[in-house]
Amino acid sequence: MFRKSLVYSFCMLLPQFIGFILLPVYSRYLSKTDFSYLSLIEIFVTLFSILGILSVDRSVIRFLSVNSDFFSFYLKFFKKIAFCVPWFWCFLFFCVYYLFTDLEIWGISLKWILLGSVVGVFRASIQVQIRLIQYQDRINSYIFVSIFRSLLDLVFIYAMFNVFNDFSGPIVGMFLASFSTFILCTYIVEKFTSDAVTYDKTLARDLVKYTLPILPTVLLAWLLMFFSRASLEYYNLSSLADFSMSYKISYIIAIFSVAMQISISKSFYSFLEVGNMESAQKILIKALILISFVCFFLSLSSWLFLDSILGNSYEGIWVHVLILNLSMYINGVVGMSMGLVLYYYGRTVLSLYLYICYTILSTSLLFFLIFYDFISVNSVAFVLLISSLFLFLIQYLVIRQYKVINNGFYFVFIIFITAYMGVLCLFINF
Repeated sequence: MFRKSLVYSFCMLLPQFIGFILLPVYSRYLSKTDFSYLSLIEIFVTLFSILGILSVDRSVIRFLSVNSDFFSFYLKFFKKIAFCVPWFWCFLFFCVYYLFTDLEIWGISLKWILLGSVVGVFRASIQVQIRLIQYQDRINSYIFVSIFRSLLDLVFIYAMFNVFNDFSGPIVGMFLASFSTFILCTYIVEKFTSDAVTYDKTLARDLVKYTLPILPTVLLAWLLMFFSRASLEYYNLSSLADFSMSYKISYIIAIFSVAMQISISKSFYSFLEVGNMESAQKILIKALILISFVCFFLSLSSWLFLDSILGNSYEGIWVHVLILNLSMYINGVVGMSMGLVLYYYGRTVLSLYLYICYTILSTSLLFFLIFYDFISVNSVAFVLLISSLFLFLIQYLVIRQYKVINNGFYFVFIIFITAYMGVLCLFINF
């Protein structure tokens, strides 16, 4: 069962790994200004990958597990959502562009921002369809989609660098890749849900019940990303480019953590449903060890090879990467454990309150840096790290009452953080 979770986690990570492979291409083909513009457009890509289908993909597994008696009916319902909603957004974006053709945001033409938003919407639909494939345990289809999607990203984005000479090339490449993957996923899902589905208001009510509690938390995470990048854009575009490049590298840890959370969720919920607390605890510890290994490996590789991989333009950013890696690690572990436990016990509102506190603290510290002119890539990275540690402490106080996470989990977590911070202080000569 855990091996199957590893397969799903690897497949979820593969598209992000392709993005990681493309970073040397970005660093050599794009100026820092163009890469900064690309990172600003990706804010909208991320936003509409959340708003596109209201993060339904985060709740599909839990939703279908609870409603397993009506599985085929709900499966068809999710299929219709994943196919129809993107076209609604495309029509809406076209209307916006028609009305505000000459509008620019941060000096970027509206057409590129809207095209990035379309990419986000298609990615949201793809995620829902992938969850449906995963729930059916169609591993071969899941692996095929993951590889196909990753290769399309690699081929189209690289090819568009030969057509466009600025930030617009990767955006066009991402659009072509996401649209092609959307068509493929629609075909695969259609093969095992061919019957029509009729509307039932119970569907909408249950969908709201399992989806909306997740949406504000995801939006808060996006809001923090927006403030961190906007604060550096206010400072200068070169710093924004350094931060964005570092963030893309470190984000692999966050993606892997989300992949582990989604991959083990079905097994985790099944163990708790039958009262097998020990197995649920073991699967969390195994996931924690894997996330710790990814963080360690990525940090060591960044220190050893990053300067030579990215070239002179981004020399020395491995320091930023190491700080962000720890922040991503803490957030990933907290998100995985707290997300699974609080969601299972129906305490999603409590999870929302914790993330509100986390976001308020982070944004307040960012405004403090701007006000006193302390803004820099390292200072923003340390703000995220301090806020992550705060979130972990609050999570520990809240979640221990459920006794799902045992002392072994916290022991591994604290030992890793302590050792990492010691090495980090040594490397950056504190």
